[in-house]
Amino acid sequence: MKHIFKYEKIELERLNWETSWREMGFDSFEEIAILTDIEADFHTVFEDTAFLALKAPANVVEYLSRKDMIF
Repeated sequence: MKHIFKYEKIELERLNWETSWREMGFDSFEEIAILTDIEADFHTVFEDTAFLALKAPANVVEYLSRKDMIF
């Protein structure tokens, strides 16, 4: 996830995967930006309804693990 490194609020060494984007200090616009960057990294498109459920990194990992067309 190369794009995730550009977000200074995310400290990968200390990342708690269950912590929500909001708890990390991101606003709703930054949250959407992170999710669209992850879409680009994995060459996929999240359904619109998925954005509402992807509130933490753990949710994103779970969602991506269920997708068939990830590469």
